[in-house]
Amino acid sequence: GGDGGELLPGVARVERPPEAAGRAGERRVDDRLAVGQRCRVDDDAEPGGAAVVREQVVPLGEEGGAGNLVICEVVLIRVHDRVVDENGRIDPRKLDAVARLGQDYYSRAREGLFTVPKPNEKVGVGIDQLPVEIRTDPRFTSNELARLANVEAIPKGDVHVPIPHPEVKVLLAAGAVEAAWKTLLGQ
Repeated sequence: GGDGGELLPGVARVERPPEAAGRAGERRVDDRLAVGQRCRVDDDAEPGGAAVVREQVVPLGEEGGAGNLVICEVVLIRVHDRVVDENGRIDPRKLDAVARLGQDYYSRAREGLFTVPKPNEKVGVGIDQLPVEIRTDPRFTSNELARLANVEAIPKGDVHVPIPHPEVKVLLAAGAVEAAWKTLLGQ
């Protein structure tokens, strides 16, 4: 819209991005998400060899959990109808955004302060190291995956199939990550 605050209905209802098809090794688009973004990372060089870097991936270290800084162009924003008000604007009360405050502290727009415990002395293994059956399972939220990946080492064993999601979710919500892993591994 003209003031930047309105959603453009034609853009908000663009076809589902390719991730929705669930390509091997990738998480599918989660319909529980209120807002999703589709981004492009492009490190192409212009003709003649002059590098033009509009978007890039910058490694932040080599050790486990170091991560990457991703600088990209947002090419599509998907907004679920449930967070849009009668005027076509995102309603922050419906969105219930989460803010990172530092250390273990976060805040939700409707619920206030909460914590996500992290090992403060050592770095967790990271989501990329989770078993593929867990990492790509759309029934786990990003928060739950982060809690499972926030261990110094993944316990030995094979993932129990079918994955007992309700029990694992209750354990993770209670902060019992070790017990959640034992349940996942059928121990």
